[in-house]
Parts: sequence; C-alpha cells; structure tokens
Amino acid sequence: MSESSRLLPPPYFQSEEEPPEYEYTFEKPKEPVESDSFEESFKIASPKYQDKVFTLIFFATLVLFGLLAGHSIKNIKNHEYILQIQAAANPSLWPLVTSAFVIPIVCSVVLLVLVWAYPLFFVLAGYFLLPLVMFGLATSMFATGKPGAAGMFLILGFFQIWYLASIRRNLSFTSLVFRIIIETMADYPSTLVVSCLSSIISGICSLVFFVLAGLIAYDRLKQDDANCPHEDGNDVCVSNTTLAVELFTLFTGCYIFEVLENLTHVTISGIYGSWYFFHRSVVKPRNPAWGSFKRAITYSFGSICFGSIIVPITRTIRQIITFGKEKVINRQYGRDEEEQNGLLFCALICLFSILEWLADQVEFWVKWFNKFAFSYLALYGKDYLSSSKDTYELLRFRGLLVLVTDCLVESTLTLYSILVSLTSGGVFYLLYKTTALFDRLPKEFVILAFIVQLLLGLFIAKVTLNSFNSGFITFLIALCINPEVFEQNYHDYYVKLTNYYPEISHTLKTPFPDYV
Repeated sequence: MSESSRLLPPPYFQSEEEPPEYEYTFEKPKEPVESDSFEESFKIASPKYQDKVFTLIFFATLVLFGLLAGHSIKNIKNHEYILQIQAAANPSLWPLVTSAFVIPIVCSVVLLVLVWAYPLFFVLAGYFLLPLVMFGLATSMFATGKPGAAGMFLILGFFQIWYLASIRRNLSFTSLVFRIIIETMADYPSTLVVSCLSSIISGICSLVFFVLAGLIAYDRLKQDDANCPHEDGNDVCVSNTTLAVELFTLFTGCYIFEVLENLTHVTISGIYGSWYFFHRSVVKPRNPAWGSFKRAITYSFGSICFGSIIVPITRTIRQIITFGKEKVINRQYGRDEEEQNGLLFCALICLFSILEWLADQVEFWVKWFNKFAFSYLALYGKDYLSSSKDTYELLRFRGLLVLVTDCLVESTLTLYSILVSLTSGGVFYLLYKTTALFDRLPKEFVILAFIVQLLLGLFIAKVTLNSFNSGFITFLIALCINPEVFEQNYHDYYVKLTNYYPEISHTLKTPFPDYV
C-alpha cells in the first residue's frame, strides 16, 4: 500500500489550557531485541527471584490448609453421614463430575471458537442478551397475571436498550480490540492451548479445594454441634474457632485461584508481547508461551504471589465486616421492644454497609490494576511494586487510561462466564429432575453439589476466557512502550483506534522525558 493511499489519523487540536506538569518517575522501558529466544528478546537486566518472601507465604498457606484438611478427614472418616455419602456416591460420581467439570470446559471452548469467528457478534450478543431476558421475563409475568412485575421488567429492558445506545462507541471499540486479539490467536495458537490447559488445571484444583473445604466445614460444624446446648432444639451454634477456620479457608481458596489466574495471565502476556514487537520480524522468539511460563514460575513467581495476596486479604476483611454486620442485625431483631438503642443499631448497620462497599471497591480496583502490573513484569521481570508504579505512569503518560475504562472486554467476558455458570447449573438441575442418578444422595449434599457446580462453572469460564483480557492489557502496555510498531505493522487498526480516541494520536507521538 502506497503512502498516499494510506489512511491518516485524525488531526489533534491542543487545548488552550495545559494540565499541570506531572513529575514522572518510571524507568524508561527498554526496547525488546530480535532473537529466537524469549529470554533474550525480553532480557532481564539483573535476573533474580523477585519478592521471595511471598513465595514462602503462598506455600506456607498451602501446607497449613493441607494440615487442616487432613485433620478434618481424620476426624470424620468414620462418621455415619460420610459413609452414607460414600456408599451413595459410587453410581452417581461420574455424572456429578461430568456436569461439574466437563460442561464448563466445553462451553468455554465453544465461546473461544465463537469469538474467534464472529468477534462483533460475540460482543453484541453478550449485551443484547440482557434486554432480551428482561423482555422475556416481562412477557411471562403478563402471561401469569402479574402486571406489576411485568412492567418493572419491561422498564428494565428499555433501560438496557438505552444504555446500549449510549455506549455504542464502546461496543465498536471493544469489537476492534477483539479483532486485534483474534489475529494474534490465529498467528499464535499457543494462546488457545494455554487457555484450555489452564481451564483443565483450574477445574481440577477447584474441585479438590471445594471438596476439602466442604469436609473442613462439616468437621467444624459437627464439633460445634456437639458442644451446643440446644435449648429449643433448632438452634445452631457456631464458635469463634469455626469462624476463624472459615475465614482462613476463604483466604486460601481466593489466594490459590488468584495465583492460578495470574500465572495464566503472565504466560499469555508473554505471547502477546512477542506478537506485538516481532510479528513482522524475520527473527522472532520461538515458543514464547514456554518462555513466559518459565519466567512466571521462577523469577516472577514471588511477585505474582505478592500481587495475588492483596485480593484475598481485602476479600477476607470484607467477609469479617459482613460477619459483624450480620451479628448486629441479629442483635437488633433479638432485642426487646423496650430497649432504646434502636438508633445505635441502625447506625452500626449503615457503618458496616459502607465499610463493606469500600472493601468491595478496593478488591475490584486491586484486581484491575494487578493485571497491568503482571503484564509489565511478564515482559521485564521486575518486582511487583516497581511494575505497578511504572505501569500506571506509562499509561498516564501515553493517555491510555481512557481506553482502559472505556473498553468492555472484561465486562463482556464476565457476562459470558455467568452464562456458562448458569448453563452448567442448568445441566445439573436437568440431570437431577429427569434421572435417578442422585436419588441415593442426601438432599443437603445435592444442594451443596449444585452450589459447587455454579462456582466451578464461573471460575473455569473466567480462567479460560481470561486470555482475551490478557491480550487487551498486554496490547495497551506494548502500545505505551513503542506505539510506532503498531502504527507501522497495523496501520489501519492504528487509524481506527485514533478515530475512536483522537486525543491519543498526540500522546502516542510524545517522546519519553529525558529524565526517566
């Protein structure tokens, strides 16, 4: 294509009022070099194991959880209820495992193929499902003689249509991002291989964890029940020790899942980094997936454990706040009507609700920011704190924070993850209602298995589809490092990107400050 026939980016008009000067402190990222080795192309300046303390913390957590699970298994292995489940589960085991494990993996792989073939349809279908569901519910409510509920669902459906119309630019931009990511997947099939393998491994780990967590909870509740006075015959006693064990189990599960998800993210980030910088090069890294995976489990594993531990800490704090809120609510309903401290209880409930919301927001933004830091350390092997600081300042310097907030890749994938979870749960419910496979199992166990089914489906789908979000994040990081590569190799995509956001056509051309 000749220079004259190439599309040109839109003109940038600088505003009269310049923002105040920001003192950047990030280290200027070094340009990757052409090589047939990932380690040489993305060379670490001083190779060393980063954040080693957090590697020890992660493995100490696993060992402690294993000891706790072993102690619980020893306590309950001869219990009559467990023996009843073991006897009933033999003919029901394979259908249970199939619906809980295979269905989410199959659905996730189907979605991978769908987004590869029809990226725009994938984005639009995910969002238009919401108003369609609302209109379907409204129709069913009208048919069953409930016009009030039908009207509410109808209003929600039209609100969703209005919302989709207001974010149409975001939807178009998201489909463009998916097309860029899909092109990488076509050139590097290892992205699909890594996604599928991580889906299987995460599914196995999830299944083992949920089984062990269920046994630990059963053991603790049985111990509390034995020490409970049972004054009215229906009361349930939960000791502080049991609450502490539940919090530790929650922390461990969240920590394990975060590390698994971020290991996959770092591995895939290495693949996308190789594509961005060396797609049109004669010499390019061979086996970038293996190279980035080796870096993830060696030099960068401590940093991954460091970033991953922040999320379970905030989630555990949020759960402690929830426990406190529930205790206050129970005290409020259990107090005598003559007591005059009702206003105090209401104030405490409001305070706990605000703290709960704040903890939820902290968790969301930490998870969001971790992804960018991990993509950066996947390419440069730096420690977690340095990667976090440099990543934020790079995005700010290039003006790409607006792309981060406007892109709907992660929310689209979350919608489909929920869909996979519901589909998996629907298959389980269908088996339960139409077959006699689970008739011999206690009803409480079936309910627990259904909950595990939903959680497994959600987690497996999120890990599998996470490759798209990893691709988008790595693309933005690489665009910050060297936007000229993208403009030269994918000029049409570059023009479309700057058409959506004309302001970045200026910031992408701005050279790095001399003092960084």
